[in-house]
Amino acid sequence: TALEGMATGPQLKANVLATTQNIATTTANLAALTKDLHNVTGDPKTQAQLRDTVANLDATMQRANSLLGELGGQSSVPGVDPNATPYPPTVPGASPYPVTPSGAAPAPAPAPTSAAHAKIANELSILSHSLIALQLRLSGLSVQQNPGLNPVMTKSQGPLGDINAIILPHASTSLMVGANSIGNNTTWNAVLLKGNSSNFTFGGGVLYSQIGVMGRANVIKGFGLETRVYDLTYPMIDLYGNIHVLKNGELFFGQRDMTHASRRNTAGFQYTF
Repeated sequence: TALEGMATGPQLKANVLATTQNIATTTANLAALTKDLHNVTGDPKTQAQLRDTVANLDATMQRANSLLGELGGQSSVPGVDPNATPYPPTVPGASPYPVTPSGAAPAPAPAPTSAAHAKIANELSILSHSLIALQLRLSGLSVQQNPGLNPVMTKSQGPLGDINAIILPHASTSLMVGANSIGNNTTWNAVLLKGNSSNFTFGGGVLYSQIGVMGRANVIKGFGLETRVYDLTYPMIDLYGNIHVLKNGELFFGQRDMTHASRRNTAGFQYTF
């Protein structure tokens, strides 16, 4: 009697019909989705695009790993890199890449060699020299004959050591910072330079801890002139001649504070690292 009442009840009948309809709709949607997925994955163009995406991602990862070891990426992915050994196909005719009879796996990337290490070291050296150069200057002075007002030079004949760092030495604009006569009445430099270091350079800023300007020009091959003017209250002029004896080294000679009685001759050697 209970089963008969449930079967003939209009509310239960309506619920069963609605549930059946929902199941039918869901089944139809699943069938349509399965058909769409089959069409997408079965499309040769889509398969090729997926393989190409995976292959390029594989190549990128190989290059990233190689970069850590050699600072120059390498990869061996078939279809992306030339001369790469293709993967063996899992389904005959499924791979768009040529298959060798051996079906060998891709050859591993070669390990970094001593030549690669030397190349990396050379590139890093070139980069560091492009960013900064270190200038070492050693000099001596003649005997002080006429002591007078000179806030820079003392009666010492030296040897005197100057060190300057030149930031962006090969650029059209560079910065020279450093110290003069280290350990003996030390003074400081901070000069902004303009021009081509191999031809003509000029600039201004702080020279020997005073406001000043400087200029340098190559007169003939292997020989150049340099002048420095500094100190607003007691203007001093230095004039040097430079003779290139090494690729980065030169001999210099000249006179310090040449416009006053306290002038002194100087000579020395300068090397740029």
